[in-house]
Parts: sequence; C-alpha cells; structure tokens
Amino acid sequence: MAAKFFIVGTGRSGTDLLTRILNLHPDVLVFNESFFLLPGLCRYGVRKINANELLNFALSVFHHDGQSTLQKALHFAGLNLQNQENLFNKIKNLNIDINIFELLEIIASFSMDIIGKSLWGEKTPDAGYYAKEIGDYWKNTLFINIYRDGYNTALSMKNHDGFKANIYYNNDEWVPLSLFPNNFFSQKEGIENQIKFEIFDFLELWGRRFLFIEEQLNKLSEKQVLNISFENLLSNSNEELIRLCSFLHLPVNQKWLNESFSLIDPSKKGNLFIDDILTKEPFNKAFSAIEASKHMKNLKNKNENFFERKNNHQLKNPEIGFIARKFRFPCSINQQKCRKQKFQS
Repeated sequence: MAAKFFIVGTGRSGTDLLTRILNLHPDVLVFNESFFLLPGLCRYGVRKINANELLNFALSVFHHDGQSTLQKALHFAGLNLQNQENLFNKIKNLNIDINIFELLEIIASFSMDIIGKSLWGEKTPDAGYYAKEIGDYWKNTLFINIYRDGYNTALSMKNHDGFKANIYYNNDEWVPLSLFPNNFFSQKEGIENQIKFEIFDFLELWGRRFLFIEEQLNKLSEKQVLNISFENLLSNSNEELIRLCSFLHLPVNQKWLNESFSLIDPSKKGNLFIDDILTKEPFNKAFSAIEASKHMKNLKNKNENFFERKNNHQLKNPEIGFIARKFRFPCSINQQKCRKQKFQS
C-alpha cells in the first residue's frame, strides 16, 4: 500500500502553495481537493457499497465554483479526459462493494501509475476536521497542517466565495454545502446586497477553524503531524522544505528545491497587523482573535448598525439544513462543544 498524507489547515493559509511545491517533487502526487472522502465518511462511514454507486456519489460532490471536486482534482493531477474515462470505467466494472477509503485508494493508485509517482497525498483543508476518523482507518497517515497569521488569512477569506458561503450559512466547514453549491452562488449578488461581509466575521471563522482542527490533530501521534507556519515557509524556505522532506521520508532533491524557490514570493507574507493585540503562539492567538474580534465588533455596533442581518438567513434554505441533519452534525459549529457524531462503522 502506497504511503499517503493530507495537507490541512484553515484554508487561505498556504495549502495551495504547499500543494504546488510538493507536486514538483519527482516522487509525489498531491490531489487538489478531491474532497469526496469527507462527505462520504459522513454519509456512509466505512460501510461498503457498490463501487459504481460510490463513484456516482463522489462525482456529485462539488467545489465552491459548482464543478465536481473529483474531476477538477484529476485534471489538476494531470489526467486527461481519456485517462479519467478509463479510470471511471475500471471502477464501474469492479462489480464489488467498497468503502469510501478504498475508492480513494483505487483512484490514487491508478493516477500514480499514469503520472509515474510513488507517494500520494490529498490537499483538503477541511480534512483536519476528520483527522481522527481518517487516522483510525489509515493508521500511518501523515498530516501537514499549514497555518498563517489570522488577520491576513481573514482578509483572503473575505475575498473567497466559499468562505462567504460558510459565513452566510453559519457553518464552519464545507462538507454539508458541497452537495448543494449553487444554493449560495445562484443568489450571490442578491445576498451580497443584503449582507455586509465584515473582516470580523472571517477573523472569528479563522479562529474557530484553527482551534477545531488543532484539537483533532492533537488526538493523533506526534509523529503523524507536521505544523508549518506559512510565514516561515516564505522566509526560511530551504529549512522548511528540508523539514518537510524529512517528515514525508523523501529524498531532498536540489532541482526540486530550486523549482520550489521559484514559486515562493516572500511579499505574500503580509503585515502582521494584529501582533500588538494577540500573542505569538498560534493556539493562543486563535483564542485571542475570537475575543478581540468580538470586542472590536461590539465597539463598532455602538456607532452604527453595520452588522444588522435579517433573522435566520443562515437556515432559510431547507436543503442545507436537511443535508446537515442527514450527515449527523449540526448546521452550525460556532460553539466548540458542538461536534458531529463519530461516523458509524
């Protein structure tokens, strides 16, 4: 069985950069958010069902732009349409029952044979929410958690439609939204006229996502988790990339290092605007970000009604609420004590 790893994080924290860097390595193939594993876990757990039915489910999971996450990931990995058709036909002709983990492994094995790689990984930031479940099934799975200064992450989230949908539906993870992406985006213009998305919303979203993912990763062995600071990756690239290779048991390839350096732009580091308010440690910073954001929001509310929103706008689409209930976790996880129930085996 080929080794595997997941790139996780809050999103808008450098996961794309890390994916591009690792895909340059001659031994590594990273899927860019095939994503279907997560809603598959929520719907089916590790139960085995017909391979063709499971494939159809995987193809029905959508990216925030409305496209199939699996087909986008395969295209990103270098599989052309003919390769993809051959892969889908292979799965359809299996005539056996498989679980969602086995489906991902079949796809990864086929893709590695086509591309000529020996190690595969999956970049899905939200996989951090399911790290314990994934680690329970794949015992030696590795997780790379890349985090970034919260204010700069929030600024990036504020310009991203997927995270706007998270705020609008009051749901911190993408899983329940991934089956109905057009509910938000077909109404996007009207929604943005109705609601003012503020930096405070996204700063709190970053803090909640950071803390929850770290909580899940802390349930794993220390040997399974590598934490990388986006800012350190930009300013100490050579050291961080060597540390990454050591974690993944990869040879340090000088050509790969040189190609990776060409992707890294230190100017993307941004300004650490809130360092004077928050502590340096990211875990404490996340707690502080939530409290500081609420404090600043309260001050703003004393002077204007910028944050007034129509009641219950998050839940006005019944399909989103239904799929959240069907997947056995609440439609809002803003309070950390709320957690989806462990999937049933």
